[in-house]
Parts: sequence; structure tokens; C-alpha cells
Amino acid sequence: MEVFISAAINALAPVLAAVAVAGGAWLLRNVNALVKANTNAKQYATLASIVTTVVCAVEQEFWAEDGDVKKSIAYGQIADLLKRYGIKLDFDAVDAAIEAAVLKEFGTK
Repeated sequence: MEVFISAAINALAPVLAAVAVAGGAWLLRNVNALVKANTNAKQYATLASIVTTVVCAVEQEFWAEDGDVKKSIAYGQIADLLKRYGIKLDFDAVDAAIEAAVLKEFGTK
């Protein structure tokens, strides 16, 4: 009987371990989704701060460049920073934020 129990435990251990890992991954994925859903406003505040800072820095460093060139440089830098912070936004949201920051900081596009 002890041999049977020992064999059953040895056979089930990998299955139980896999179920535990899958359960933990499911839990983390759902908690992460909940956190992201509740921090959307914070992410947009972070976006606005990043965009304003990058737009001003690009304007200072690349002042002689055309507006489209500066916008492209700013978009690349902003995309890198958002990725670093784990914020996923589409191009249109970032584009609108850049336009708003330029208008606010410099009064023009």
C-alpha cells in the first residue's frame, strides 16, 4: 500500500506543480489587468508629463529642424519612455498629446 501511495504521489507531483504554476500565472494576469484598468488616468497623467518634457527638450536640441522632423524625433523618444513605463497607447493618442503639448508650450503646431 505504501508503495502505491508513493508511486501515486510521484506521478501526480508534476501535474500538481503545473496546475499550481498555471493558477499563479492566471492570478497574476488578472491582477495585472485589474491594476491597469484602475491606473488609466494615472497613465494619461504620466503621458502628459512625458510628452511635455520631451517636446521641450526636442525643441531646444533640434530648434533648427522642420516641425515634422521634430515631431518624429519626439514621437520616437516618447514611445521609448512609454514602453519603459509599461504604458501602451496607440499612435493617435500620442500624436494628439504631442500636438496639445506643442500648442500649450509654444502656441503653434
